Amino acid sequence: MPIELTNAKVRSAIVKAGIREPSPGKLHLCGVRGATVGDHNRQIARTDNRPNRYNDAIIVFGEALEAFCATTDPGATFTKRPANPKGCAHLEPGGPYFYQRGIHRGKRALVQASGVEIRRDRDRDGVAELGEPVYRNQRIGLNIHRGAMLRSMGKSGTIAVGSWSAGCQVIVANWWPLFWQHIEDTDQVLFAYYLVQASAFEWGD
Repeated sequence: MPIELTNAKVRSAIVKAGIREPSPGKLHLCGVRGATVGDHNRQIARTDNRPNRYNDAIIVFGEALEAFCATTDPGATFTKRPANPKGCAHLEPGGPYFYQRGIHRGKRALVQASGVEIRRDRDRDGVAELGEPVYRNQRIGLNIHRGAMLRSMGKSGTIAVGSWSAGCQVIVANWWPLFWQHIEDTDQVLFAYYLVQASAFEWGD
């Protein structure tokens, strides 16, 4: 069953994941791997988290609260043919990772303002597994940007990511303008991004 989001629930999930609680009075971002937007933008629902699908969520919280359909994993294109021979990068759950306004491939985006921790998909199966190599403090252009446009807003988990992500956190284009408006509505320079598994939330079933 989907759950209704509150700022307290997002903060609790971050703490449950072993991350320090985000500071108050700011706009923060939280990726949820294995859960995407439910019936409306303040609700998330669990997914099967298959590779190469927009089946995750990115939540803005703190000074606002809204969820956006996204992928927190790379698509099949770069999974099968990674630029790095050690495998395509998957952002490791954790944080805070810091981002700032910038440009990604000619478009407005949030770009890395700190190093991040990644796990490389050595066997190229689309899943970052225990035993595969972890690299810390990486500055590799793993940004937050817009992705493909969905024809049907209700079919988010069925659309392939393809070449839209080589490890970036990518928000579906339909949702991107509203997401970016939250960024524009604040004078913050840095945005803290947290990534958690869906299991960090209390689902009540």
